[in-house]
Amino acid sequence: MAEQVTFLTASGVRARYQIGNTTLWRWSNGAANNNFPAPIKMGNRKRWRLADLEAWEQSLEAANDSDQQVAVA
Repeated sequence: MAEQVTFLTASGVRARYQIGNTTLWRWSNGAANNNFPAPIKMGNRKRWRLADLEAWEQSLEAANDSDQQVAVA
């Protein structure tokens, strides 16, 4: 049985991170240089895989943890 994939709309992504249209555009187009996941194009619409967003969040947490360990050392 195939695993169900959850997608978020731009509105859903903006709500999840409490950001505006311009910030989402910058993140999606690499202007923020933060490795934000690229959207998947479905026809003329863009969607983001929830799993990709969660992996991105974990990578930010890991980077933050390693920065704090360096500061303590």
